Amino acid sequence: MKNFSVIIPTMWKSDFLSSALLEYVNSELINEIIIIDNNPTKKILLPESNKIKYLSKGHNIFVNPSWNWGVKESINENLLIINDDLLINNIDLVLNEINKHNYDLLGLNPNKS
Repeated sequence: MKNFSVIIPTMWKSDFLSSALLEYVNSELINEIIIIDNNPTKKILLPESNKIKYLSKGHNIFVNPSWNWGVKESINENLLIINDDLLINNIDLVLNEINKHNYDLLGLNPNKS
C-alpha cells in the first residue's frame, strides 16, 4: 500500500479544517499532513501528531504557490492537494480505492455522495 501526503494551504477560515485534520491524522495511509499557513495572525490549535508539518513564510503566498511549496516539501509520491474547506469522510476507504488503480490525477465530484 502506498502512503500519501496531504497538502493544505489555509487562511484558518474554514469550519471543516479541524474535522479534516482529525480524519487525516487517524488515517493509516496518510503519513504526512503539510499545513501551509497563509495567515499567521490567526491560527487554530492543531492536533498533536508527528504527521503534521507546519510551514509558513510569515505572510500570504496564496494557494497555488502554497501547493507548489507543499509538493516540494512532501516525502511521498502520492499527494492529496486540497483546500482547507474540504473534508473527505472515510479517507482510508477512498485511499484504498486509489491504491487499487494506477491513476495519475483524480478530482472529486461535489455532486456525488
